[in-house]
This record gives sequence, C-alpha cells and structure tokens, in this order.
Amino acid sequence: MLFRLKVLSGTKAKMVRSNTSQFRKYLDLVIPTIRTTPEGKMDTMSREVPTWNGMPWTIETDCGFGDIYLEDDDYIQKYEVFPLRLDQTDGKILKWDNNFDGFISYIKSYVQTGTENPRKGIRATALNEPTF
Repeated sequence: MLFRLKVLSGTKAKMVRSNTSQFRKYLDLVIPTIRTTPEGKMDTMSREVPTWNGMPWTIETDCGFGDIYLEDDDYIQKYEVFPLRLDQTDGKILKWDNNFDGFISYIKSYVQTGTENPRKGIRATALNEPTF
C-alpha cells in the first residue's frame, strides 16, 4: 500500500479517493502511530478529513476494492444533461400528499462529473484487497 510518487510533469494531485476497504487498510497502518499530547488531544490524524501526504482522503463507494485514485480536483467538471428544474413527468408540478394536508413537488437534475483531460489523474490498480 505504501508507494512513492514522483511528479514528472504537470500538476501534483490534490486529493485521494478509494473504497472503504483501502481506507481501512491505510488506517491499520496509521492508527498504531497516533500519539497524544499531554492535554489528551491527538497529535496525528487529528483532522476531521483524513489526509495522506497532505492530500485529503475521500471515500467513494463506486471505486474498486483494489483501486486508489489520485486526482487534481481543478480539472473535474460538472456536465449537465439538463439543468435543475421542477419535475413535470406526469403533467403536474404540485402533487397532493394523501397522508398530510399539503402538496409535494420534486426537483430533479441529471448531471455527471468528468474531465476534458483524463491524463491529469493517477489510478493505482491491482492493490491487495484487504480481508475482513
């Protein structure tokens, strides 16, 4: 799981993404090294967002169990199939709620995230899948 990165060209990755299994394996390596200060506060891993080499580590359930992605979030963009609007699939915007005295209205939008330059990210594959 420990690997070194050397940036040959371009920008450095700013975030790490993985499934929960790779994140748990990372915590198994890091938690034994956590130290506490005399006041009882944690000296390492004390942030709300866990980090690896100064990059925030986010958990994405759609990632593969043996994959870790290092990305530069400046290049990730939102692509809209159609923008945010009120749902009119059955012809009505407001629908009566039978259980309550009121109406229900749904807002929907179809969006995807992507990048115009897919070479700006790193994907580490075929890592050992942690066993539980």
